[in-house]
Amino acid sequence: MNNATVFLLRQTSTSEGVYGRLFWPGLEVPIYTAEKPNLDNQPNISCIPEGIYLCSPEMYNKGGYMAFGIRNVPGRSNILIHKGNGPPDVKGCVVVGLEVGTYQRIRGVLNSAGAWEYLLRDLGGKAFYLQVCT
Repeated sequence: MNNATVFLLRQTSTSEGVYGRLFWPGLEVPIYTAEKPNLDNQPNISCIPEGIYLCSPEMYNKGGYMAFGIRNVPGRSNILIHKGNGPPDVKGCVVVGLEVGTYQRIRGVLNSAGAWEYLLRDLGGKAFYLQVCT
């Protein structure tokens, strides 16, 4: 997939977080997402707004691995798609998992490393567009 579009379809929004699924052509398994709640795009405490964003590989310094930076989020910087299990793990980023479950007593995603392997394999570590929608 080169310059393909990945869709993040948000399915549930609560006071604890926003939860959805990623879709792209050829995806073999469901990839679930978790983000901070929708608090009007406030830095560090809110999910990003709906829209289309360029994502490109970049080093996730805290995690020590290659993640995908979400570019040109209005009024925001350092937003990533990376491994994690739920809203407590992020400051406005998107985490992925192969299952939905409970994490730190709230809804989250599980088997993040497995989901990450699908992202790396299918997206090939190349830039793509992320379309965030409900």
